[in-house]
Amino acid sequence: MNFTDKVVIDTGASSGIGSATAELFAKLNAKVVLVGRNESNLKATESACKATNEKAELLTVKADITIDAERVINETIAKFGKLNILVNNAGILAGGNILDIDVEQFDQILNTNLRAVFILTKLAAPHLVQSQGNIVNVSSLAGTRAFPNGSSYCVSKAGLDQFTKCIALDLASKNVRVNSVNPGLIVTDIHRRGGMSEEAYVKHLEHGKETHALGRVGKPIEVAEPIAFLASDAASFITGAILPIDGGRHAMCPRNILNIDVEQFDRILNTNLRSVFLLTKYAAPHLVKARGNIVSVTGLRSFPDFSVYCTSKAALDQFTRCVALDLAPKNVRVNAVNPGFKMSLAGKVVIVTGARSGIGAATAEAFAKHGSKVVLVGRNGANLKACKAANSKAELLSIIADVTVDAQRIINTTIEKFGQLNVLVNNAGVGERGSILDIDVDHFDRISNINLRSVFLLTKYAAPHLVKTQGNIVNVSSVAGSSAFAGGSVYCTFKAALDQFTRCIALDLAPMNVRVNAVNPGVIITDIHRRSGLSEAEYATFLERSKSTHALSRVGDANEVADAILFLASNSSSFITGATLPIDGGKHAMCPL
Repeated sequence: MNFTDKVVIDTGASSGIGSATAELFAKLNAKVVLVGRNESNLKATESACKATNEKAELLTVKADITIDAERVINETIAKFGKLNILVNNAGILAGGNILDIDVEQFDQILNTNLRAVFILTKLAAPHLVQSQGNIVNVSSLAGTRAFPNGSSYCVSKAGLDQFTKCIALDLASKNVRVNSVNPGLIVTDIHRRGGMSEEAYVKHLEHGKETHALGRVGKPIEVAEPIAFLASDAASFITGAILPIDGGRHAMCPRNILNIDVEQFDRILNTNLRSVFLLTKYAAPHLVKARGNIVSVTGLRSFPDFSVYCTSKAALDQFTRCVALDLAPKNVRVNAVNPGFKMSLAGKVVIVTGARSGIGAATAEAFAKHGSKVVLVGRNGANLKACKAANSKAELLSIIADVTVDAQRIINTTIEKFGQLNVLVNNAGVGERGSILDIDVDHFDRISNINLRSVFLLTKYAAPHLVKTQGNIVNVSSVAGSSAFAGGSVYCTFKAALDQFTRCIALDLAPMNVRVNAVNPGVIITDIHRRSGLSEAEYATFLERSKSTHALSRVGDANEVADAILFLASNSSSFITGATLPIDGGKHAMCPL
């Protein structure tokens, strides 16, 4: 690889991965802009770059990327006249359980790890379009795996992963590539800066040998080299990729493959997969006649020492998805779940945000019909009154509020009225579209505040009450949390972040027996698309086209999402937590066209 005459901005260049990346780019003849907050550390990186290539052209910019993004870009262009590569590496880490952390920590981590990346990307994009350049974001294993006491950090990295995929779509037509690297445990200072003591860090590194399939932790240069590869012409057909650099941790690879024999493999595969294929094949014609359905009992993840069992269950998952697509035109549904089914919602106190219309209104009505005491939260009082009229016998509390500023009032008013809280349904959200080349930071902040930050606040204030009642939370996310869409970068980013928040808070609150799950609807007939700017004619066209993008060949109804929310909120799902349940007519299983 050779980066002669290429201009590279490397944020967080003062230590760790950022420093190693700067050194490598300098060695490969790039012109490197070193960005960081610690001046002495930046000088050390500059010296290291010169040591590896005394002719390297460097620009050192002491800056805080949360406030100095524009200056970073401007000084780069003023010095070198162009920009070819943006490496968004700067990031911070802080831990804590949702019961203990405050909103300042959440804001600080999101501002550094996600919002600053948005601003740098937006300001850099026109220059990268001119140079046909590319972006490499430094995310984390925490973007794809949830960890207890790490919700804010994990959320920021999950959001960054989805942002990567969305911006890759936004800029692909301009021939600008966007990718991400997702390191596992790498020996840097980030954990110490996050508050970990030296003794705890040594133990953390030692434990890391057991949690990474290669039996060791990583080094900064082992991340820097993949960054350089993704930034080079050798990766010219790679964009939107999330590359794990974690010694196999993301796959949780088993190490006992040498000890198992082919008879064990055959026996487990015959029982757990081949028999399912045969039963499905012979049952399918009858299910088509009856418009019936299939439910398989499967598994969700891999474990050491269970490689064949996990393989069979992963294969069964894929078989489920594929047969769902095969039989969808025949109106036969195929899923893999583990439910009992006993609704137990009478007398439960339920908060539903965004209850004025659509999924929120349908959910509030469904809870009321099951005898719950429902708190309807929304900004439109007229719609809330209409929902009350449809449920005249239920105990209802209407709160006209803006979730971005009134979260504590919502919780306090609920407790004052009913004395407890059993279920929180975080449904309120907005959807707005726009390319990274056109949208502004106000667009980013507005969606962030409504679709993610308000959920953090409501969850934080509700959590102590849910611990008392052994209650649960259901977040309304979207298929946009797992699939990237051009023109939807900010919306998709924060739905992906919400999915990761769901998983992290599920781990935080599991010891208190509080469950946390999400539903991820596909296209549902509501007003959200009209409110995002689609005209009536455009919306009708969108709904018609959506029939072909959902395996069941139709869009969904708000009541179908409400039913799933009730299931997850009930005792019927008592052993389900940290789940993201797609309610999308099979869209999540389809290979994109």
